[in-house]
Amino acid sequence: MKNLIIVFMANLFFLPITLLSQNVDVARLVEETQQAKMGNKHVTVVWWIPNEYWEESFKDDPTVTEEMTKEFIEVFNEYLALAVIDSDLGPFGGVKNKDVDSIKNNIRVILSDQTILKPLPEEKISGDASNFISMMKPMFTKMMGQFGSGMNFILFRGVDEDGKRLLDPGVESRFEVNLYAEKFSFRLPLGSLLPDKYDPETGEIFPGNYNYSPYTGIELELKKDE
Repeated sequence: MKNLIIVFMANLFFLPITLLSQNVDVARLVEETQQAKMGNKHVTVVWWIPNEYWEESFKDDPTVTEEMTKEFIEVFNEYLALAVIDSDLGPFGGVKNKDVDSIKNNIRVILSDQTILKPLPEEKISGDASNFISMMKPMFTKMMGQFGSGMNFILFRGVDEDGKRLLDPGVESRFEVNLYAEKFSFRLPLGSLLPDKYDPETGEIFPGNYNYSPYTGIELELKKDE
């Protein structure tokens, strides 16, 4: 686990370059799972990080073996993970971040069946997951300065009593993240994880989670490989 964390941190430091060199689906996956709300003096970022993100990010990295990826995924299988920044911006570029305890006390995940999830207390989080989170904090600070120091990883219960995922990015569903007075809504499945579809009349390409063309109303078909 330690070796994989080191590799991940190295990749994370060069994240813009890494995403450009990876399959475009990784960039699309981030777009679908990350939301931001910005005002003149405030910015909030909520990023849902499903395990599929790690799998896709590691897939083309020759320094990460299948066994290392499996080991990493197993650590986070039982969790629903969010990365959150909530910051006030000063008139001269200063940043005042909400502390992690305040965020934990004011964040909730609401599933489609209206089940409300609260952040897990420290004693419910494994040692490996806790170590990973603590190692990420200084890395984000180094990457993004004051703003990055406000990045907090929040873990929630991610499976039911039978071990089934509460949020499967490949299955149709919805969920909402409430943070203070802000609401962030997400719709599943994620198109980035599905084959593209196309309009047989116009040839236009759409994400895999579209069923009908928003322009012609025609039912979309799976895009065939060239």
